[in-house]
Amino acid sequence: MEESFDVCDSDWTDHRFISVFGDEERIAHVDECATGSGWTWIGIEPIDGDEAIELCGGACESVENGEWEIIEVNFWCCLDGDECNQIL
Repeated sequence: MEESFDVCDSDWTDHRFISVFGDEERIAHVDECATGSGWTWIGIEPIDGDEAIELCGGACESVENGEWEIIEVNFWCCLDGDECNQIL
């Protein structure tokens, strides 16, 4: 059976519903920077304005060396039985 999600009523920090891109190149999620190149959450206590992502390894280097100028973060809302919709 296919797993279904309702991110609109659940944990908005679930990385399965967030896509991160560096100049249109998808950046992979990693659990922590020590485990590889990609992005991870930092400061995700209850929504207080301090939540952010951290770029790790090669993803960070791509920003630092000017390879990527734009980082885009998309949040998706997936309701049971419906298609996912971008919400931010």
